[in-house]
Amino acid sequence: MIVRPGRRGSAAAGAAALLALLARGGGGRAAPPAAPPRAPLEAAPGTQRPLSIEKGPYGVTVYARLASAPYPHPEEPYSDDTVAVFIPTALVAGPDGNIDILLHLHGHYNNVGHVLATQRLREQLAETGRAPLLVLPQLPFDAEDSSPGFLGEAGGLARLLEEVLEVLREPGVQAALATPTPAGARPGRVVLSAHSGGYKAAGQAAKLGGVDVSEVWLFDGLFGQSIELGQWLAARRNEPPGPRRHRLVSFHRKNSKTAEQTMLLMASLDASGLAYLFEKREGQATRAEFTRARVVFVRTGTLHNDAVWAGGALADALRSGPFPELARPRASDRRRSGVKKKAGQKAGQR
Repeated sequence: MIVRPGRRGSAAAGAAALLALLARGGGGRAAPPAAPPRAPLEAAPGTQRPLSIEKGPYGVTVYARLASAPYPHPEEPYSDDTVAVFIPTALVAGPDGNIDILLHLHGHYNNVGHVLATQRLREQLAETGRAPLLVLPQLPFDAEDSSPGFLGEAGGLARLLEEVLEVLREPGVQAALATPTPAGARPGRVVLSAHSGGYKAAGQAAKLGGVDVSEVWLFDGLFGQSIELGQWLAARRNEPPGPRRHRLVSFHRKNSKTAEQTMLLMASLDASGLAYLFEKREGQATRAEFTRARVVFVRTGTLHNDAVWAGGALADALRSGPFPELARPRASDRRRSGVKKKAGQKAGQR
């Protein structure tokens, strides 16, 4: 594990060359998943809220067709306006009446139905006892394309989240929930999570979305947007740990394109004096170290298509993120706490 406090770059020309490399980014080609199912919303164009409501062991999943979805977009060939919304059983509005939100952005050759079925998003929320509203907008359907659609435009994220909260107030959704959501709920703490090709939508939404994004989590997804993410981090560089801090957690595989981009971003952070934690072996840092760091890079041994769920990567980010623990965790934390035990306290006790 390496913790770097950041150091000043030497030559302006070198820094300019670095920024040019960062700007080029990369697409990242992932193998398509085996026989992905079609998304549940392949009907004629138009807005329908909600189309289906499914009760499960962890909460309620709503599939809707939203006017503020990333697609259809006039400059792209995609037309699927699916947005899946998962409402955990433990979801409650905060003291201010606002609702915390985790927006997950899928990668290439994928769709929201397949992601929910295979990447254990709902399960990892339950395992950690965290209960933000989980939102999955459809990006390019089953395509090798990182285009963000309307999430790449000014205010696109704000419009999407506003309409998602309207969906929660639909009578059918309210009737399915154990605890109805308040009528005037607004977005609370917002985190963007992206796998693979979802990186571009994450970087653009953090920069232009019109919402104060607290954290960005990338799962083998740092193929580009390094300049945008660097600017987003620098905007709150003096904020102490807390909900107003901007924080990046990025998992990458060894000897990959995301590893190359990680090294470039590290160099850029060094030049700007921003500190980061680099975990060369997954699980090496304590939970306290992982949570305290403003920027975390993790070298993972998982396969690219499994980066979100294999080894519990999303759960790892959830435990360190801004969402409070609202239910009893169903799985133990793989990291040491990093907190000294009191005299007489047995190992494993909290």
